Amino acid sequence: SVCHANSIRAEQAETFVADRLKEIVQLPEVLPRLVAALNEEIVRQSQPLEQELVVLLERKEELKTKIEKWEAALEDSPELFPMLKDRLDELTEKRRQLHIRENEILGIFQQGEPIQVKDVQRILTSLDRFLAQSEKKQIKALYRTFIEKITFDPNHKEM
Repeated sequence: SVCHANSIRAEQAETFVADRLKEIVQLPEVLPRLVAALNEEIVRQSQPLEQELVVLLERKEELKTKIEKWEAALEDSPELFPMLKDRLDELTEKRRQLHIRENEILGIFQQGEPIQVKDVQRILTSLDRFLAQSEKKQIKALYRTFIEKITFDPNHKEM
């Protein structure tokens, strides 16, 4: 809960949040900036995955080369198979795990379409309508789902 005895009233916080949401819906210049910032954040968060993918592909290629060498050695000396089988299985399993992770990362990239202003506008308009016709209990539950915290200056409690 954001509201304590020495802080602000819950009604003030709820009104403040509702006003900010309406501001986003009603002021045409706010939403495009917000969506652009969200898309930039998505790109920024995908950069570590891109780096992980590069390292993963290099490691996968190294394992492929090792596996091919082990298989060539076994073709030349099949009597070594019982001694080398565990190592070959281990390398194959590592490569399989890397392949699974590669597919996970590629799946994330495929889902990463940029957020569109019109989609967010539709959501916020629907949200505004929902808030206008909902009970206080439903509104509070909705706020809790997407508001992590509200920070204010304790020296200036008015909003």
